Amino acid sequence: MILSAKEASAKYFNNHISYWKLLEMVKRKEIPSFTMGSRVFFNTDTLDKWISDKEQGTPEVEPKYGTLRRID
Repeated sequence: MILSAKEASAKYFNNHISYWKLLEMVKRKEIPSFTMGSRVFFNTDTLDKWISDKEQGTPEVEPKYGTLRRID
């Protein structure tokens, strides 16, 4: 099922995570979502998997920017 950010806050997270907090998490790419125009949506199946991964302590993939080297 697809939910808007307001619906996800109210129905999926029972207002334990506010609408504004969800938008902050989306902006920081901390929670899976997708956009249509300027609106943010969530897939409940994806959120279920995301929560399951968080509970199991699955490590998040860190972006690789290369290695630093010291220049003398």
